[in-house]
Amino acid sequence: MPTQPRSKLKSQVEVDPSANGCFTASVDSLPDLTTLSDDALKQLIEELEQEEDRISYERRVMHGRLDILRAERTARLKQKGGHLDVAGLSEILAGKVAPPDTEAK
Repeated sequence: MPTQPRSKLKSQVEVDPSANGCFTASVDSLPDLTTLSDDALKQLIEELEQEEDRISYERRVMHGRLDILRAERTARLKQKGGHLDVAGLSEILAGKVAPPDTEAK
């Protein structure tokens, strides 16, 4: 899909409460919601909630790995520099700046 300025983008889904089934446009990767039974709709919701839980778990694992890597980087900076610039380190850990080149002689 070509990128357009935000003002020209049109929502994929529009809701019309007076229409049968509420949605006036189809939703990508979802079946026609007006044809789903209540049980099928409930099942689809449960499947998407399970997928959301899986993605959330993977995100938490990734953040944990990032925390471990950042802690290792902090430990290495402490070992190499003797003196640690806490303000600078805070910015490094927040991802605002690149770590200083501590190997320059």
